[in-house]
Amino acid sequence: MELALASVLWALARAAPEVDVPPPPLPADYRLVVRAPPECPDADSIRRQVRTLLSGPPLGEGVMDVEAIIELREPGYALTLTTSFAGAQGQRALAAERCSELADAIAIVVAVALEPGVEPVVIQDAPAIAPPREPDPPEPDPPDPEVVAQPEPEPEPEPEPAPERAQPRPFLRLGLGPEHGALPRVTAGLHAAAGVVWPHVRLELRAIYLAPQRHAGPAPLVALYQQGAVGAAACARAWLLRTEVPLCGGVEAGALRIDSRGLSPSQTLHGGWFGPLLSAGFARHGPRWGGWISADAVLRAVGARILVDDRAAFSSGLVSLRLVAGVEIFLQ
Repeated sequence: MELALASVLWALARAAPEVDVPPPPLPADYRLVVRAPPECPDADSIRRQVRTLLSGPPLGEGVMDVEAIIELREPGYALTLTTSFAGAQGQRALAAERCSELADAIAIVVAVALEPGVEPVVIQDAPAIAPPREPDPPEPDPPDPEVVAQPEPEPEPEPEPAPERAQPRPFLRLGLGPEHGALPRVTAGLHAAAGVVWPHVRLELRAIYLAPQRHAGPAPLVALYQQGAVGAAACARAWLLRTEVPLCGGVEAGALRIDSRGLSPSQTLHGGWFGPLLSAGFARHGPRWGGWISADAVLRAVGARILVDDRAAFSSGLVSLRLVAGVEIFLQ
């Protein structure tokens, strides 16, 4: 598949009408922008492929702009390649089962534009020297008609190669945003996550710390409230154009800490926190990192309730609502 795709691209890139016109100008360099899913080769990888195809530094003038957009379209990937140079613009559209095939196609088109005379390396077999002719062997005796000829067994078909599977990519995420419901008032939440991502699914472990805040309860109680929690989530990766739309579900568990102020002696209390987690958001990725924004909700199944002299000082909200904005870093 890769060889056939490369051959077609090479012929398209080098084909020219046979008319007596001056040759078009050639670029001396290029600017490459690649927008592709995280599992695809990045721009640096494609530049290395281009260097292996060129015989030396390009001899033209000017810079050619190359924009490659690769989109995930079942059962494979689709490429839209746009080139701009010397006032002329060209565009190609290709599809392939693997993203690496489209990366090879980009490298070939760029190499031919920089050096039209470049040729793919083809190893041809050297002509063999004919050995001296040996005398023909004697013809065998005719088979015995009484012997029934047995049919030769058919060769077993070769097993088909196993389909290529996308490798999981580990990632880290850090985020910050407001939270309402777990503590007495709106507070800031520091978020972190780690996990692995596939083309259609992501699995992640999450952690959140809610910044301390002072709150006055029934006199004379004044307390400092803070909460930490960890959770696990599984996400379906939907796509809107080139933007990921993760839809996640999971669970979260943690603890609330309350340090009293105004009571003698001072006291430290702890309360539990547990509930199902729901999340939806948007993410835009480059080859190594990207941005993340989401809206999260945790429904309280287990919460804390604080009483002072039989009077309610604090109760965990029914729902903890969060907005999170942050950055994701892919580790490979």
